[in-house]
Amino acid sequence: MRFKIPALIMGLLIMVWLLTWSEAYGEGFAIYELDARGTALGGAAAARRPDAATVNHNPAQMTRLPGTQLIAGLTAIGTTGRADWSRGGNFGRSPIKDAIWPFPHFYLTHRINDKFSVGVSELSRFGQGIEYGRSWPGRYNLYDIVFLTASLNPVLAYKVSDRLSVAAGVEFIYASMDMKKMIPVNDPGTGVHLFDIDSVVNNASDTAVGFNLAAHYAFTDKWAIGLQYRGPVTLRAKGDIDFSYSGPDDPFLQGLYQAVKPRSGTVRGKVTLPDSITVGLSYEPSEQISFELGAIWTRWSLYRNLDMALPGGTVAENPKSWKDTWRFMFGLEYEALYWLSLRTGYAWTESPMTGRWADYSVPTDNRHSFSVGAGFHNDRWSLDVTYEYVYCQARNYQANPASFALDGRGKITGQVVILSLGHKF
Repeated sequence: MRFKIPALIMGLLIMVWLLTWSEAYGEGFAIYELDARGTALGGAAAARRPDAATVNHNPAQMTRLPGTQLIAGLTAIGTTGRADWSRGGNFGRSPIKDAIWPFPHFYLTHRINDKFSVGVSELSRFGQGIEYGRSWPGRYNLYDIVFLTASLNPVLAYKVSDRLSVAAGVEFIYASMDMKKMIPVNDPGTGVHLFDIDSVVNNASDTAVGFNLAAHYAFTDKWAIGLQYRGPVTLRAKGDIDFSYSGPDDPFLQGLYQAVKPRSGTVRGKVTLPDSITVGLSYEPSEQISFELGAIWTRWSLYRNLDMALPGGTVAENPKSWKDTWRFMFGLEYEALYWLSLRTGYAWTESPMTGRWADYSVPTDNRHSFSVGAGFHNDRWSLDVTYEYVYCQARNYQANPASFALDGRGKITGQVVILSLGHKF
């Protein structure tokens, strides 16, 4: 029987593609809160019994899903934090602007026949957004950054045997970045600060293509393992940079600014989003209870710098030198009633940022995520609800004139609420 996407589903695909923008915190700037059930399980969902969100967690498991299945939902991430700093014997505390960022997720799977299944996901795997005051002492490192992404990932899965399935997909990623920082202008003779130049990068964007490979193997009816590899994606962004005066209302200083101001125009930069390997081992002692342990290795060492070519040929160097990291996950699911599932999970995520070039775009160290959730379902519909609390260890900074970092600490906590609605056609 030929499969036709209903008009409602096609409309949802287009809508979510237009709305799937992420502006959030993440260790590095990866985002893991991409559906209610998976987040409630700490992200440990690569090997356990799947739902339509397995297009993201492990698309090889699509061969275990009958018919056509859909999950669509919304994630809301709220953050609060501050930056404590010291400079020249002065101490202070600068608040980080509280924020709530909503972004949607969408997953669709379809079994073509006994061997092949197809699926598509629309989500945001990377995102970053943080805002300090324009006058805070770390403004020469940055005072505002927003990094937005939207991913479309069609995947094909093949059932090799009753125990083994594999999958491969292509990922289209659109990314856009805005970044704001101040440039200090000092008296060359005395070193006295005169004024700042406000530099604003607008809509530095690009679209790139990546890929993912996955496998799932059931050792027995109780034990299974899942694997997924996501390849790196290189973005060559092009945008605009504008400069403006920021200082006292002094005609002499404003005239000096006109003499030294950089040229506004086109800015170019290149950044590589890292590849990653996900593994999960699940155990189902009964039909009511399942456990999974999982891990994600991410090659953040590909994020070496964020240099930008400015108008006139000048290159603004912005070294990063991040390190490769691990994320460890655990999830427990209990089918309490035929219509009710209870879940809990935990994840520990390692920070990729190194001390020497630590900046204020991600003012956290390692983080701990604690989650609980519930699923309400019948034969055709499901509603999943999840709450996650994210405790981020404080990021300690050491003064670095090259990156304009100050002695101090950065601290953020996060709370996440997710709703996902599913339907089986």
